[in-house]
Amino acid sequence: MYLVIIVRNCAILLAIATEPALHRPMCYFLCMLVAIDLGASTCTLLKWLCIFWFQARKINAGACLAQMFFIHSLSMMESSVLLAMALDHYVAICAPLGYTSVFTGRLVAKLGVAAIARGALLMSPCPFLIKRMSFCWTNVIPHTYCEHMTKVKLACGDTSINHAYGLSVALRVIGGDLLFIGLSYFLIVHAVLHLSCWEAWLKAFGTCSSHICVILISYTPALFSFFTHRFGHHVAPPIHIILANLYLLFPAMLNPIVYGMRTRDIRERVLRVILQSTGTPKPRPDRGSILQRPPSQFPQAEIPVHAVLPPRGLVSGSGPIFRLRGTAALSSPSATESEPVWDSRGEAIASDSHLDPETVPGP
Repeated sequence: MYLVIIVRNCAILLAIATEPALHRPMCYFLCMLVAIDLGASTCTLLKWLCIFWFQARKINAGACLAQMFFIHSLSMMESSVLLAMALDHYVAICAPLGYTSVFTGRLVAKLGVAAIARGALLMSPCPFLIKRMSFCWTNVIPHTYCEHMTKVKLACGDTSINHAYGLSVALRVIGGDLLFIGLSYFLIVHAVLHLSCWEAWLKAFGTCSSHICVILISYTPALFSFFTHRFGHHVAPPIHIILANLYLLFPAMLNPIVYGMRTRDIRERVLRVILQSTGTPKPRPDRGSILQRPPSQFPQAEIPVHAVLPPRGLVSGSGPIFRLRGTAALSSPSATESEPVWDSRGEAIASDSHLDPETVPGP
């Protein structure tokens, strides 16, 4: 599973990096999303594989806090990038003429830095709040990785501050981002419904369909995990573990498929990269089949009429046109015997009336 995630996401990154036509804001946001998915899955799956393969179930306190910080901060960054992509779709559909002037490379970079700063700042107090707690009951985490609420449930002291801060951050990030994403799509639908062309409707739906699928893939497991931790006290622990793992692994596995299949430029570039990496040669013509063709199948050369006419200005009237090699003789009935004979370069080679035009040699 981890290899599949790495291959799919790296293929998207390589396709966007090597294709100049894909250097646009939406693809930059997709690169951020792919990098976040790679980081979150790496923080989770490496310890998961160590548990199942080597029975390495121990983790020290510092490593556990670092894993918790990176997993939750990367999740917040992903939510911020999805919000930026919704804003990109809104500007592209509702104000297409000003899109290139609004979404510049500088703005995309600022939004990326803001997403990183937001996730890091909102998650920074959590490790300090966890370190001040005492764990007097047990030190066994019923999970495959260190999660904030899982650690809080193991504490034997007052955990009201941790519960309040975790709930406020989750509502601010998930609730606020979903609210603004829903508002952007409401404005998009309002603008599209005023269009009378079905083709414009389908184009707008095709532009937003990939983003909507990614939102459903990302937020649905996250909301289930959030609500079961805080309100599902009677839910079995394996359900918590499964939902928490799907919350991190589903986006990393499915996002490259969604954008790779729905975006034609990315799909074609990925296929070219795969063909080049596998060394698939370009098809070459078979010489044997060419030699076995009948003469009628070979292209016939045609000499235009102006190639056999004398230069304009050297002869007046409708003089005779003499046969060259491989051309048919065209004679004019109005020709006289005293008119000169011209070769294929337009030079006079004879003016004798006894010279037969059919016997003039070709060039």
